[in-house]
Amino acid sequence: MSFDPAILIDNWPVLARGFAVTVMLSALAIVLGFVMAIPIAALKLARHPMLRLPAALLIEVVRGMPFLVLLYLLHFGLPFFGPRLPATVTGTFALGLFGAVYFAEVIRAAVLALPRGQMESGRAVGMTRLQSVRHIIAPQLVPGLLPPSTNIAQMLIKESAVLSSITVPELTYSALLVQGQTFSPVEVFVATGTLYWVLSHALATASTRGSRRHARRRPQGRIADRFLSLDAFGPRP
Repeated sequence: MSFDPAILIDNWPVLARGFAVTVMLSALAIVLGFVMAIPIAALKLARHPMLRLPAALLIEVVRGMPFLVLLYLLHFGLPFFGPRLPATVTGTFALGLFGAVYFAEVIRAAVLALPRGQMESGRAVGMTRLQSVRHIIAPQLVPGLLPPSTNIAQMLIKESAVLSSITVPELTYSALLVQGQTFSPVEVFVATGTLYWVLSHALATASTRGSRRHARRRPQGRIADRFLSLDAFGPRP
């Protein structure tokens, strides 16, 4: 038994199409997950227990089950409440929801790590709540959010392979098709694993460069830096 690169050359268009679908679906799921995570994190940070409870339940339930189970629940369960959605749509939503609960906990932890009184300091000098978030809170969140968010994004890229189980034509599904036609699993899955590694490594590299660039521009930003020594009642001694 020998490794035959010709198999990969002959079937490269199929793998390339699957890789493109994986990139697209992973990107959509990451963005969707982060967007959904913001209100979930906001509810988890709420003072009223009745607001925290739904977010806490969602996080615990989704984190407590394998992604494959969540995917099957949505793919086979949603049609009971409406029309059956395409597998690609269901799979992307499931992947985004799976990532959202992890992103939400990262956002919550980053917010709790901020010095207290930042929002009040901005409001005290005449900023609106939105301006305070934009100029004071958000710049301080980036350093704490980027590394763990990158890890979650890499997890979602790898979990996207599970979408092959509902016939989403992503990279793993394409690899299974090629393997079934060529009976050459070693060549096919070495190439498949390499493509997943390339995508994950590219994301990690971009994240590292982004962190360094943000550090050079001063993590807190010019406006935020002025408020690090303030609380709601004035400068700290």
